[in-house]
Amino acid sequence: MIASNRRILERRHLIFYLGVLDLDSKQQLGYIVDISEGGIMLMSNQSIEIGEVFRLKVTLPGSGEYGESFSFEAQSIWSRQGPTEEIYDTGFKLLDCTKEQLEAIRHVIEELGFDHAKF
Repeated sequence: MIASNRRILERRHLIFYLGVLDLDSKQQLGYIVDISEGGIMLMSNQSIEIGEVFRLKVTLPGSGEYGESFSFEAQSIWSRQGPTEEIYDTGFKLLDCTKEQLEAIRHVIEELGFDHAKF
């Protein structure tokens, strides 16, 4: 598959990182670096095995229309060492999101996404 055809949904970097909790282990898994309606890139201090499915919870800053947090399932599809030996970047594909979950993700993109076109 040609790289330019791989990403259909616009991915946005966030103006600050959102913490992500693994609902099964009750441990912080990492921080969202960028997000789209189809997936996220997570920065973590641990290597994450490719192909694993996670139940994740994102806590939003403040409160508002979408509440203080939202949860979703995602599958790890790639992983690589980050800028240092202690950091790993992992790509996740969102799985079977409900309308409400997609609305919360769109809200994050609109409110917290960094728009490179403006700079």
